[in-house]
Amino acid sequence: MVEKDSIRINLLKGRNSENYVRWKLQGEGFKVVKLVQRGRDRKSNYDFNFLNMGLLNNILFKDYEEDTEELINFLKENINGLPDFICLKEGEISFVEVKSNHSGLNENQKKTFQVLRDNGFRIIIRNINVNLEINEN
Repeated sequence: MVEKDSIRINLLKGRNSENYVRWKLQGEGFKVVKLVQRGRDRKSNYDFNFLNMGLLNNILFKDYEEDTEELINFLKENINGLPDFICLKEGEISFVEVKSNHSGLNENQKKTFQVLRDNGFRIIIRNINVNLEINEN
């Protein structure tokens, strides 16, 4: 039970960090969209992630002048390395990753972020310290 509680607390920290950063970025004038959505298959009760491809295609093809097919295929194949958000401000596309309590980038993220940088995109990493204490009475 303690292990499950620890996992749940870490999930809450991550979600709260993402929500806080989204709110801050919006306050700075960014349009902020979550890149990877979470879903659940109702029959198997299996959780899965999926890429918001329609949005990504629209933003990259509309606002990014380079050939994007190869980049989009790379992003689809590396969904676990994608940043949390894609942001638009004054015609500039940025990718934003949120890390809570000094957690580091995994190898997939490092690889994906380098590919995005090599394609001229700005990567923003926001580190948030979250203290969450749960007391049951």
